[in-house]
Amino acid sequence: MPNAFKQITYSEKEDVGYLNFDLYNGAMGTQDCLRLQEAFKFASSSQNTKALVLVGNRDFWSNGINLNTIEGSANPAAEAWNNIQAIDDLV
Repeated sequence: MPNAFKQITYSEKEDVGYLNFDLYNGAMGTQDCLRLQEAFKFASSSQNTKALVLVGNRDFWSNGINLNTIEGSANPAAEAWNNIQAIDDLV
């Protein structure tokens, strides 16, 4: 699906890499953080990239953890802890 919306994308222009993450309201759930970690590892391992730019969406770069995902989970305390650890690992 080449025209499908992708929350996390990577592109390069000359020797600069651009890691775009368009997360709803800038909120990062645990799975978003894990996917962003993988994308960051991929982007930072490019042999041609001398700089990496992190680009959030046009309204919010990041609002931190996703409280809706935590509140809607079966075990909010465990999900909150997992989300905090995942965003900490990303940073």
